Amino acid sequence: MAVIARVLPEYRDRGLGAALYEHCLAHARVLGAQGIRTVVLAANADGLRFAEGRGFVEVERYVAAEDETEVWLTLRLER
Repeated sequence: MAVIARVLPEYRDRGLGAALYEHCLAHARVLGAQGIRTVVLAANADGLRFAEGRGFVEVERYVAAEDETEVWLTLRLER
């Protein structure tokens, strides 16, 4: 299952992302998820801080397509 979620900059620092994350994580665990992965642009310092602050660790770094230059990171949270 994949879910794309983000909080727009004008709504950040209000706890919305944390609440959404906690709700989705709890639901994933009820469904029996053994691990959770997220993908974040390497240039997205706020997104990386958010994920790493919740225990995610980098497992892969890549460019999604040959004609792109943006570096993406895959991060994983073990159960």
